[in-house]
Amino acid sequence: MSPVSPRQILHELVARAEQSHQSLQFTTYISAYQYIKLYELMAQYAPPGAKVLDWGTGSGHFSYYLVRSGYAASGFGFSDGPPFCQEFNQSEYRYQPGSPEHPIAIPFADATFDVVVSVGVLEHVRETGGDELASLKEIHRILKPGGYFICYHFPNRHSWIEFLARRTQRFSHPYLFNTQDIHALVGATPLQLQCWGRYALLPRNIWQTRLASHPHWGPIAATWYNQLDQVLGQLLPFICQNYYFVARKPDGL
Repeated sequence: MSPVSPRQILHELVARAEQSHQSLQFTTYISAYQYIKLYELMAQYAPPGAKVLDWGTGSGHFSYYLVRSGYAASGFGFSDGPPFCQEFNQSEYRYQPGSPEHPIAIPFADATFDVVVSVGVLEHVRETGGDELASLKEIHRILKPGGYFICYHFPNRHSWIEFLARRTQRFSHPYLFNTQDIHALVGATPLQLQCWGRYALLPRNIWQTRLASHPHWGPIAATWYNQLDQVLGQLLPFICQNYYFVARKPDGL
């Protein structure tokens, strides 16, 4: 399967979500385009053909991106397999289910991966009997020396969206984090923090409109929405919805 552009992958995922009625993040282009920043991080830290683990696959949208981008992709989760990846054969994609009885263990050998990615997963490990620090140590174990851990969609304790969601009794994350938490977590492991940032001031999944899902106008609206979100996020970073951070396993460890 030949690699395609990141935006083409997003458009494919929107089409798949519309057909299968799965994954709220891809029911509109405005929602889907929130992952462009993640794809930019991948281009920066994961060289072409790198061996990458999608840690906590969910629907498999990020695993789908990995395969379509030409990475040597694997997935891990507590399900029978991500629905977005059902057509991939084992030469393209390997899915390894975990055991709920051992929520921290990742069943891969030491130094297996060039990159491990968490997309909205690290903040949920306590809900399944895990622990953020223990998970980071396990991720360190399966990373190759010089490999990277990319954490995306790590919820900000000071997010105005989380505050409003709790006040209106809508879904909110039970565990929230700040900059000091990120430094403390990574600092308690052999991993070395490379960069971090806040993003996503504007909500995404509320725009369930025909314009937001239209195959022509939707991408245009999403591009403008991303640009507005980026500008506002730079002005008011403290109350953005999410953090991202990247940590590296030192050479020789």
